Amino acid sequence: MIFFHERPGRLFWIGLLLAIAGAAVILGVDALNDVGLGTFFGILSGMFYGGYFLVLQRSRQSLDTLTSFWLRRSAQQFSWRLWLNLHQP
Repeated sequence: MIFFHERPGRLFWIGLLLAIAGAAVILGVDALNDVGLGTFFGILSGMFYGGYFLVLQRSRQSLDTLTSFWLRRSAQQFSWRLWLNLHQP
């Protein structure tokens, strides 16, 4: 929508509403009372995961499957080695 100027269809919005309603049912009222660091990291990870899928969708329009796989694999290896060198838990 914002980055790729695509308009989601009606089924997307229905699915989004169902997902939000399902999350509200599972979390219940406690989610409104206990918004902490875990909630922040959960939302942040969801945003990065969604961004990953958007970039993957766009890259698959111009790259074949094998090239797309190896580019993602190389980026993952770079991130993993950077993480190891920074000695992060």
